[in-house]
Amino acid sequence: MIRTRRLVLWSAIGVIAIILAGAVVRASGSGYGCPHWPACFEESFFPPTSDAQIPQRFLGDHRITVSKAWTEWINRLIGSLGGLVILAATISAWTEVRNRRLAWLITAAGLLTAFQAWQGARVVKSELDPRFVTVHLLIAIVIFFMLLSAWLGLRGGAAPDHQPALPGLRRLARFVLGLGLAQFLFGALVRGTIDVLSGRGQRESTGALLDEVGAIDWLHRGLGFALMVAVFLLGLRLKALASADHLLGRAATAAKIIVVAQLAAGLLLVEQGLSPAIQVIHVLLGCLLMAALYLQDRLLAPGR
Repeated sequence: MIRTRRLVLWSAIGVIAIILAGAVVRASGSGYGCPHWPACFEESFFPPTSDAQIPQRFLGDHRITVSKAWTEWINRLIGSLGGLVILAATISAWTEVRNRRLAWLITAAGLLTAFQAWQGARVVKSELDPRFVTVHLLIAIVIFFMLLSAWLGLRGGAAPDHQPALPGLRRLARFVLGLGLAQFLFGALVRGTIDVLSGRGQRESTGALLDEVGAIDWLHRGLGFALMVAVFLLGLRLKALASADHLLGRAATAAKIIVVAQLAAGLLLVEQGLSPAIQVIHVLLGCLLMAALYLQDRLLAPGR
């Protein structure tokens, strides 16, 4: 079972790597660098190595350059490699894990990964419609949560008894998790809307476009501040349990540190006019925060 647990952990890390690769694509404006799926162009599976290899009908399209094509293609390659790791974890689960519920959970994550690949094709065909991009990110987060659940189930050992503190704490933890997920997805909508506005004007994305996003951006910011308050409130409520459950304590501490860092990165992002490097850091912190919040929720589950 050790092998499966390691593969599941690497699968979860792989999902984070895929999300970060997607963030690099978004930050660099490379989402349409390969306009077809799964091949980069209908004429060629691989991206071009020079402008001369870009099909004639795409010449002059600012969204398609050699560097952007390679950025998007590498993103797809990372996604494919991550899918292979999840496939290996699925095969290992059915040969090594006795708990069939966990085996099916890992299998479901693998099947959802296959669906994610199909949905990725729809994202490309929609020419990066923000709604499709946000759904694509949501599916990745769901896969990540499923793998984290499987990893916790494969850890073994008796779980600390949290029953006296439930169900109130569990409801609060789920509320904070939902708040965090909403804030994360609204951030994706903000970034996607900026891409649309930038494309319509035939110009690169700039911080000035944030003023044109409107209510979605302000809701994203408001949820960020509300989330920080909620994370610290939950941390105070978890203080007594954290001493008995070290993993829960570490998750609660990590959540407080990360939510402050993410909020600071968000403010710096606006100040620096959507710096690509800070965008990627902001997404990474968001992924880590989702992991910490989900761990808190799962560790408070009865009979986990």
